Amino acid sequence: MIALRRIHEAFAKSNLRPHTFFIGAAIEAKMASEIWELLKGGILENAANLTNEDHITSITRWLCGL
Repeated sequence: MIALRRIHEAFAKSNLRPHTFFIGAAIEAKMASEIWELLKGGILENAANLTNEDHITSITRWLCGL
């Protein structure tokens, strides 16, 4: 997830902020807590687990709203 920070830093040099999100199918507890921290810190804007229908619905709505 450090790569996401580098992406944000690179875009920030041009005063840009890309929309970043994570979609996964096999998210383990450690990764879930890491993703949660990235969401809280504003590094990720959204995240979804493909095995959860509510997550799919939510991220689809979010993507369509961009």
